[in-house]
Amino acid sequence: MHSPFASRHCRLEPAVRIARRVALAAALVWASGSQAQPAAAQAPAAQFAPPTGLATAPANGLLIHQPREPSTTTANAVVHVLGRTAAGATVRVGGEAVTVQRTGVFARDGIALQPGANTVLVEALMPDGKTRFTQTLEVERLSPPPAAPEAAASAPAAIEPLPAALYAAGPEGAALTHGVHEVRLGGPFLAELPAGTLLMVNGRTATHYRVALAPDTTVWAPRESLAPAPAGTVQPWASFTSLSVEGGTGGDTVSIPVPAGLPYAIRAVTPQANGGAQLELDLFGAHLATTWITHRATARLVREVSVEQPADGRLRVRIALHGRLLWGWRVEHNGSTLQVTVQAPPALHARSPLRGLLIALEPGHGGPTNLGAVGATGVPEKDVNRWTVEALKAELESAGARVQIVREGDENPNLAERAARVAASDAQLFISVHANSVDTSRGVLRVQGASAYYRHAHSRDLAAAIQRRMLEQTGLADFGLVGAFNYLPIRRITHTPAVLVEQAFMSHPADEAQMLDASFRARTAKAVRLGVEDFLRAALAP
Repeated sequence: MHSPFASRHCRLEPAVRIARRVALAAALVWASGSQAQPAAAQAPAAQFAPPTGLATAPANGLLIHQPREPSTTTANAVVHVLGRTAAGATVRVGGEAVTVQRTGVFARDGIALQPGANTVLVEALMPDGKTRFTQTLEVERLSPPPAAPEAAASAPAAIEPLPAALYAAGPEGAALTHGVHEVRLGGPFLAELPAGTLLMVNGRTATHYRVALAPDTTVWAPRESLAPAPAGTVQPWASFTSLSVEGGTGGDTVSIPVPAGLPYAIRAVTPQANGGAQLELDLFGAHLATTWITHRATARLVREVSVEQPADGRLRVRIALHGRLLWGWRVEHNGSTLQVTVQAPPALHARSPLRGLLIALEPGHGGPTNLGAVGATGVPEKDVNRWTVEALKAELESAGARVQIVREGDENPNLAERAARVAASDAQLFISVHANSVDTSRGVLRVQGASAYYRHAHSRDLAAAIQRRMLEQTGLADFGLVGAFNYLPIRRITHTPAVLVEQAFMSHPADEAQMLDASFRARTAKAVRLGVEDFLRAALAP
């Protein structure tokens, strides 16, 4: 997401995650030295490391996570406090009572600071009504630095022109973007091309090659994904007079005679009012010569295939369906033919729309370093995701679905491997489960809620149905339905609707407490199941 509220779930380097966990542990250590009042009621402060299972609040003690140090300086006009104590304790921060979650986590945002020295007293009265712990935070508000001259817009990456030369996509293929964007998950993608695709390179930056696909289309590819084509390789060019569409057991296949290595891009087009779903396939390095398009009687999904030339060197094959439902598609090169298969939707069972359906579930993150977000309790996101997926698996199976888990146990396959597992499973739906998080330096309580994400237009209605049910069943705030999302597994999976669900925010004390509650995870699982059923009934009912 391009929002300042962006989730941390996809690209944090392991070293960064480990550093954050170490910093959290350090915060626990210094805060555990708080003194109980009165002296006669002193009890040893709680000492605990971030747990690997469900967190239980310390029996006593007062732990301050934010600010990180008991004495700190800032140029900000406010300070935000995040801490943890015993569940059931009463806490006041700066003289104001705050909510203590069932995990013992509490927070107060926006405590005003005067210039110079400030003290913020944190008081925790234990559930016994007698034992009291306090911690005094010393916060010095510095004078703001002189206003800096308005910064000029950042200069674009320096581009070094190169003599035009043919390059080939390497073993992992090549992802083409419309620009070189320093944003999380990468900039807007045009296409992901298979190994061996031939591309004309005419420039480079420190990280990317500039690729000329057609006179009106210039894109970028990571330098490590391309290598010079062997000497004597000829740039492919397509000029075909006929193509065909016919039906099969898996759907309708459009067969287009184009040479291997020809670059292409395909996208789903959102149906307009009273219109049907469409796919648009752009072939780069081609001109219009088609005068014969055969539609065989076996084709059931595709209404019409047409070809047009929107620009020099760019040919567009438009695949129009009979109805508004596009379940998904696959593209593969078979000899001298590019085949686009429009996936047939699964049959809807009369009693239960989920009966017999194969659903792939991915619990986000995993392994010893890919923890995901870590909340104030120290429980890592990877565990919360796994617990929710276990509940969701049981919920879906109870309704008759079959479930394929993409990440078993605590393994950590890379994102490309996760996508490959989904593709190999022939799953009829794909749902990735994560928990969100934000930088709390601007406030601990400012962002919370559930959200759902999709990349391709045909997945939008599934994400929307799940989001509606999440809000209904959990009572969480609405963080939104997000499209054009670049999380690699839902970007690469096109043969079926693919979505990502962010349960709630690990960084928000109330959301975190909810996700650590098995009954809440059961409601989340029910919400996702109901959303899937809503989508199936709306999409597949006669």
